Amino acid sequence: MGDINRNKKENDIRILIIGPYDFVHSNATSITLASLFSGLNKRNIAFINTSSVLICDYPSIHLEPRFFNQSKIDKVKVFKKISKNRSLVSGQITFNGKSFKKKILQYFHTLLSSYRSLLPFHYTKEVDTFIDEFKPDLIYSLLGRVCIMNFCLKVSKKKNIPIVPHFMDDWYGVQFAHNILLFPARLILLRSINRIMNKVPMGLTISQKMEKEYTKIFSIPFRALMNSVDIPVFKEYKKDTEKLVLSYAGGLHLDRGSSLYFLCKVLSKINKKITLNIYTSEENWEKYFTLFSEFEFVCYGGFHDHNIIMEKLNKSDILIHVESFSNEVKDYTRLSISTKIPEYLALQKTIIAVGPDDVASIEYLKDNKCAFIISELDLNKSVAKLKHLSDNVQVDFYKNNAIKLFEKNHYLNNQQALLYKTFQEAIKDFKR
Repeated sequence: MGDINRNKKENDIRILIIGPYDFVHSNATSITLASLFSGLNKRNIAFINTSSVLICDYPSIHLEPRFFNQSKIDKVKVFKKISKNRSLVSGQITFNGKSFKKKILQYFHTLLSSYRSLLPFHYTKEVDTFIDEFKPDLIYSLLGRVCIMNFCLKVSKKKNIPIVPHFMDDWYGVQFAHNILLFPARLILLRSINRIMNKVPMGLTISQKMEKEYTKIFSIPFRALMNSVDIPVFKEYKKDTEKLVLSYAGGLHLDRGSSLYFLCKVLSKINKKITLNIYTSEENWEKYFTLFSEFEFVCYGGFHDHNIIMEKLNKSDILIHVESFSNEVKDYTRLSISTKIPEYLALQKTIIAVGPDDVASIEYLKDNKCAFIISELDLNKSVAKLKHLSDNVQVDFYKNNAIKLFEKNHYLNNQQALLYKTFQEAIKDFKR
């Protein structure tokens, strides 16, 4: 593989994706990856998957941990109980007002999962043969865990190919931080990422804010590559009632439920007929629905396939995005642009965004004047801001800015071209 053609055309680049993800599930990562790679020939993509479940019609192989069987561990009652009380942020202890018992369970989960994530994967003969038969030109990975970083590094060295990492949140900055018991794990993580960056000619980030920061930290070029969508084609939505239909689609974890609750308090003070539909997983709703039980206008919309969700959002008047005000969560999300934002922009709807304005998602919408922004937990000020929801001039101003921003940064063809250009340059610039 050392004689690889460094001037490959985009249709010839063979990409080995390593990590616990696919193109099928409805989580944010799968949606983003499915859109970015949708223009590439299927025969040029293969997966080495580290999760216990893989739904995939691409060449793929499952990677097993060397020292434990994950599926067996998941069935043990005590580990199930501990896992249910996992921390808000992976590798960081975030109690967030839990009971003493849950705090203890969360503490144990963070410690166990943190040190377990350092254990290596088993590089078998079957895995080696799989890679040789596929003949990849580069490795694409979101990294995120020491064991994945070390495996990517091993493949890169053995096959003499570059790694192109894609950072979608600031796990590098917060994982294993702020706890003396996780200090050894933090040192191992920093050592691993420094080693892997020697095999990275160029990287990708999820936001322009992260692009600037990571270029400075790692002294290699990064490019911002966010979720991308085609401009959706829907039947024109005809409003048949005076009631405003608001919709929120996404998780309530990472303390987003608290911010959505605050918005509900604000909406309850506005003299308008409204319905707020929340589209999230059943597990999320079971965990957080009591937060919203006092608001008659809140309805649980269920969990649906991505295309169905887009149809439902198109039938809404206003779309909601929320981020946490918690400092612990902010440290993790501050550089990330949510998967939903490009989809919201493409739908050309009024957007309400709730969250601190130093978090990239909120900052992005605010700087580009695309949404009604609530950036502080002040009820009276927030109510005053949302009284302008009926101001057509202001609403149209935000909508026009939204479609311009979508066309500039999120239109699928443009972002796919940027992805392939990055791959071509990574292959060309890789120091063998």
